[in-house]
Amino acid sequence: RLRKDGSSVEISLTVSPIKDVNGVIIGASKIARDITKRRQADAALREAKDELAKSNAELEQRVRDRTAELERANAALLKDIEEQKRLEAQLRQAQKMESIGTLAGGIAHDFNNVLNIVKSYACAIADHPGVYDEIIEHVGVIDEAIERGTAVVRQLLTLARKTESRLAPTNLNELVFGL
Repeated sequence: RLRKDGSSVEISLTVSPIKDVNGVIIGASKIARDITKRRQADAALREAKDELAKSNAELEQRVRDRTAELERANAALLKDIEEQKRLEAQLRQAQKMESIGTLAGGIAHDFNNVLNIVKSYACAIADHPGVYDEIIEHVGVIDEAIERGTAVVRQLLTLARKTESRLAPTNLNELVFGL
């Protein structure tokens, strides 16, 4: 419809029949309502819904992106924690080995002192005038035992990293049977 000023207006028109007593239609009744504001409100509502849907989609994408970023950071953190645990375990093992080496070094020095005393007395006995050949033979056995003990001391000091290792071929049968 047109307004008096010539501008158009949207209306909602309701037409109802007017009947006489006998039910015969004798006219019509109409009601016209201006629905311009309602249409504008509906359009604004649709536009707001579209903007809300767009904002919601953008927000959901941001949430997905941030979640992925946090998952990557969490994975990196877990990897760092595992690496730290592995390094801590290696450090504990190294400290244990250092303690064992220190203990082995101390034992080796003490044992070496004992061997030197035994060797000194064995030499004194062997050099004593009037010693029987049988005793000199027994002193030779003592010297061999001292040499084996000295080899053990070298091995312990190598374990303790107090001396350089000297690698040499070894006959296990000789070691086991004392040949």
